[in-house]
Amino acid sequence: MEKNIEKGEFLTKVEDFAKSMSEMTSEREGVKRGFVVLAVEKVKGEDGTKSIISLAGDGQKIAEVIAEFSTREETKGIFVQGMKLGAIKRFCEKMNDVLDD
Repeated sequence: MEKNIEKGEFLTKVEDFAKSMSEMTSEREGVKRGFVVLAVEKVKGEDGTKSIISLAGDGQKIAEVIAEFSTREETKGIFVQGMKLGAIKRFCEKMNDVLDD
């Protein structure tokens, strides 16, 4: 279980940015908007990693930008690495569930 870790200045500013941008995501004049913010911080000497994941706006547009992120030469490697880590995490969670039964 993750501990509730206090955010530092960096993540507080990212969170404020995401909140202010979410107000701008409503559809106007036929323009659909959406955004994804992923921010992470590991502070030397502290336990745990602090992160913010924020999504706002049109779900279809968000899916399209994630698809773009996953296929661009300069970003697809980090996407694939994240998918692999996610699969390992899910596997470990399922194994813990099986062992707890």
